[in-house]
Amino acid sequence: MTAPVGRVKNGRDDDFRQDNARSMTTAIDLRERHDCWVVMSDLFVDTEIDYAYIAASLRKRCPNLSHAALEAAFFDEVAPVLGSNLLTPIPPVWLAFADEDVIREISVWLDQQQASAFSRFEARCGRAIRRRRCIFRSIWQALDRELTALRAS
Repeated sequence: MTAPVGRVKNGRDDDFRQDNARSMTTAIDLRERHDCWVVMSDLFVDTEIDYAYIAASLRKRCPNLSHAALEAAFFDEVAPVLGSNLLTPIPPVWLAFADEDVIREISVWLDQQQASAFSRFEARCGRAIRRRRCIFRSIWQALDRELTALRAS
């Protein structure tokens, strides 16, 4: 007896579940995730950061994202793409990133990470993740304090 078409992929049921979970992302979930990226992009510009405002914007525009999801979005999606803006002597973006550019750049980067076998291997090793967490930890900690203060009030 053969497996139903599309049920078993590469001989592994795991792949089917992952693909199915990805396809279940609704337009609302995706919109909220995009809003999260756009709000967090303000953390990577060359101006003074208003952490309280960014935390309030995240709570307002991304109410369904948990604290852990916000942290994952910061370290695993936004920082890898926009973080280099803060690491250059003269940052190319000073005031704000264009919303469409943020969404496009992060989406492209995430697609590339999924497409490249080396990128998947590197992500599993965790080196890139540990490096990002070390470099951008102080930014996350400042935002985390404001998010925690909002939850407490």
